[in-house]
Amino acid sequence: MFQQQLRAIAAGRLKVSVAKVYHGPEQVRAAQADVETGTTPGKHVVLLDD
Repeated sequence: MFQQQLRAIAAGRLKVSVAKVYHGPEQVRAAQADVETGTTPGKHVVLLDD
């Protein structure tokens, strides 16, 4: 199922809403806090390679 979703995203058939992008592991706490508040719908992405 997950692989099907990844293929659909790659093919442009499924849109993923990115709420916010965080840079570096030091922002993981901020990302978690934002997810828990629920005020920003969508995916919260933490990029570990900066």
